[in-house]
Amino acid sequence: SRDELLAEATVLAYAMYVEELWQNVSLAERTPEARLEAWIRASIAWTQRMSGWGAVLNYPTASLDVTEFVTEKYGTEMTEWGELNLARLFVLVRDVRLGKVSDPALVRGHVPKAQLLTDIREQQVMASIGWSILGVSVWHAGRHLPTSNISEINGVYDNLVEYHVARLIAEARGLGVS
Repeated sequence: SRDELLAEATVLAYAMYVEELWQNVSLAERTPEARLEAWIRASIAWTQRMSGWGAVLNYPTASLDVTEFVTEKYGTEMTEWGELNLARLFVLVRDVRLGKVSDPALVRGHVPKAQLLTDIREQQVMASIGWSILGVSVWHAGRHLPTSNISEINGVYDNLVEYHVARLIAEARGLGVS
């Protein structure tokens, strides 16, 4: 059915998203901050370029039938991609906080969650960055209806994104709220 095809495409789109983020990280300068920034900016860029898929992935109640098929047929695969993406973000945050670059062998379906999620502060920063990027991505995609026609905001948008990305990296360094 149409919804089953959309469910399968949703999983493929998310897999492409996760791999594209990591590809951008691998092409970035080998400093912890540059790699985290590459992940953040790639996330924003992907959601802008693929705004329809961003809506499906981030607002599953928008199409309950598709969400049901994803859960039933591809739930394990989707969860594995999600775990891999979060594990990679966790490593990027930890690397910034430690001031080093690490390249752990993270593989979908075999993420060492217990080892990675040992530091509550790093978990908090990881979640803060992930949630924050969702908001920036939605806004950047031009789909935030209430503010899309406010020219004063649109005129300074790039400056606002630059400031926000810098704040996220500063938070990863440990300069954010404790």
